[in-house]
Amino acid sequence: MLDFQRQPSILCIGDDPRLLGSRADILLKLSPRVTVSNFLGLTSLLVKSFDLVLLCHTLTETRIALCTSVANSRWPRAKVVKIRTGWMSDLSMEKMEVSNHPQALQEGIQRIFDRAKSTATDRVLAQSKGGDESAA
Repeated sequence: MLDFQRQPSILCIGDDPRLLGSRADILLKLSPRVTVSNFLGLTSLLVKSFDLVLLCHTLTETRIALCTSVANSRWPRAKVVKIRTGWMSDLSMEKMEVSNHPQALQEGIQRIFDRAKSTATDRVLAQSKGGDESAA
């Protein structure tokens, strides 16, 4: 679950430095807390905390699997999203059709944030009415 007490922290991992730079420019419009890294740099980031981990299409399937495993164990509350040319897949089994176009990517990430914020608000409202959805 993303923490909306502060700006979400985003990690974008890929193997094309130029593409990572353009992805960072897009993501900075959504949150000032953006980090980009290649696959090999992932281990140096384990001391940080992230709310959203984006895996670029420049990664091999093997690297995507490794990054997903690391992200799920290190940042269990983070959303892990795989970006592919033409679509973006939330690795928690949700699938969103999103073009690789920068504006569509920004809109797709914003939808993830909006959905997470709505879920968090629903939990707070349920708890304030005496329900405890965390036990569910």
